[in-house]
Amino acid sequence: MAQICTLSDIEEIERVLLVERQLPESTYATIRQSALTSPDRPALVFFPDGEHYRESIQVTYSQLLGRIHQVANMLFELGVGPNDVVSLLLPNLPQTHFALWGAEAAGIVNPVNPLLEAGQIAAILRAARTKVLIALGPLPGSDIWEKVVRIRPQVPSLSTVIQVLGTAGPENEWVHFETQLEHYPADRLLSGRSIASDDLAAYFHTGGTTGSPKLARHTHGNEVFDAWAITQVGDTRPEHVVLCGLSLFHVNAVHVTGLAPLSVGASVVLLSPAGYRDPGVIKHFWKSRTLSCHHVQRSPHALFQPAARSHRCRYSFAHNGNLWSRPYASRGVHRLRAAHRREHSGGVWFDGSDLREQHESALWRAACGVHRAALSVPGHENRGHRPARSLSARLSAR
Repeated sequence: MAQICTLSDIEEIERVLLVERQLPESTYATIRQSALTSPDRPALVFFPDGEHYRESIQVTYSQLLGRIHQVANMLFELGVGPNDVVSLLLPNLPQTHFALWGAEAAGIVNPVNPLLEAGQIAAILRAARTKVLIALGPLPGSDIWEKVVRIRPQVPSLSTVIQVLGTAGPENEWVHFETQLEHYPADRLLSGRSIASDDLAAYFHTGGTTGSPKLARHTHGNEVFDAWAITQVGDTRPEHVVLCGLSLFHVNAVHVTGLAPLSVGASVVLLSPAGYRDPGVIKHFWKSRTLSCHHVQRSPHALFQPAARSHRCRYSFAHNGNLWSRPYASRGVHRLRAAHRREHSGGVWFDGSDLREQHESALWRAACGVHRAALSVPGHENRGHRPARSLSARLSAR
């Protein structure tokens, strides 16, 4: 659709009942639809290292769907059903997207911040009643696997640990992700599952800044609607390239710079496993942005979310390249200096923060002078995120 520019544009959207829009029932159906429409289009572009931004690994939509099938089929054989939880302890990798959407196709995904202390991670896994854990294997510079070894005995519900990358361990202790996937078909779901929009898709934990982390429950309908709403107000199109530098345990990264662009066949660029925490990504940010578009041979989109975590990083962006072709951009938690905004972009910038950035889609329309307001679609008023539950509640209502 055309960019939303006036209040009447919003009112026009709100006149149509959500059911009449015939959105896909699930995140699986959403990505499958894009893969069937444009199988050879790049879905994911991965920069392994912020310093080597001229090198990339590409995953087409056909390959992405195939990996989602294989992950879901592997989990199905491991006994994961619609009400079982698969937790993730992963950095930003193509495999993380395979695991996210494959786990949602098989059961309920629970991405967890791997930077948390082992005790906090164990508490989240217990609260979610994790059945399978998919985690980064032993690699230099990462302590994720050390945490996995420590917390495994602390989670009684945990039956299987799947190791991504790293040296393969004994098969009776760990399942090696890359090796095992090849044993499963990539063209279908072995479970034959028909996913309903009200089925639970994911748990996302809060940051714990106001107490113990809490788990927010998402249905497939929640996530599909969010993706659709974001693409509407952001005018996201198949030819766009969206940069993702926030961590893929975060709702922003997974939905705003994940499912939303994937739902329309756009390309998602993963800016290194550490995202914006990689000093090379910050150092070469403006260059990597330009090269991202070159790698996929598409027009640059407006959406990226720089969330510098320190003053040193905040003020060390490279001054090469420009963003004059960008119509607008949004940022995450921290502000970019006005000087950088003026120098590198001729467009409009928007600010959002923390779990509240679901409201960012409403802010984007401000590019055209529309007052900030939430998008409401008839028939969807009460279908937002389910109430968050504390860890102590252990999701007893499930």
